[in-house]
Order: sequence, then structure tokens, then C-alpha cells
Amino acid sequence: MNTAAESDGMRTYLVVRRRAWPAIEDLREAAKRAESALEHTPEDVRWIRSYLLAESEGSWGTVCVYRATSPEALRAHSGLARLPLDEIVALPETLVLEPDPVESAA
Repeated sequence: MNTAAESDGMRTYLVVRRRAWPAIEDLREAAKRAESALEHTPEDVRWIRSYLLAESEGSWGTVCVYRATSPEALRAHSGLARLPLDEIVALPETLVLEPDPVESAA
């Protein structure tokens, strides 16, 4: 078990974006903007991974794991990338039972 607050001054957060994109292509464009915005916040925000949410009405959302200095830094990153932001949840500890599965290409 790892505590989220570490010597680098960053904590681990979940960022939730529900029903944010009508089509998967829109989500892909948003991911490019998010990656570009990281160039402006390299000391404050690190994008770890994202999980896509196929919403019931056909739109797409995400749950993203970030390391950041604060929720405000995450809000600033979302603003730079023009991303919606529904919720930020601080994660005080990480417990990994198994690594994330990797889908094989068919």
C-alpha cells in the first residue's frame, strides 16, 4: 500500500468527466488537447491513465488518474485543455491487487 502524498509534493486524484463527448472521435481530440496542456503544467500535473465510460445514451465520459500538486492545478489543466470536469476525488492510498489488464489486439 502506498500513501498518495509523497516527497514530490504531489497527490493522486481521480477526475471524473461524465457524458462529456458525443462521439469517440471527440474524445480522441480531447485527449490530444489534454496531452498538449501538460506541457504548460509539467511541475503540477501528471496524467497517469484514463478509463473510458460508454454512457447509456451513447455519449462518452472518462475517469482519469492524475498526480497533481492540488485540485486547483487539475482545474487549471482542464481549463487549458478545454475539458469538462465534474468531480475531483483525492485518493489517500493506492492498493493494487493486480495490474490493469492489457487488451490484446485481435
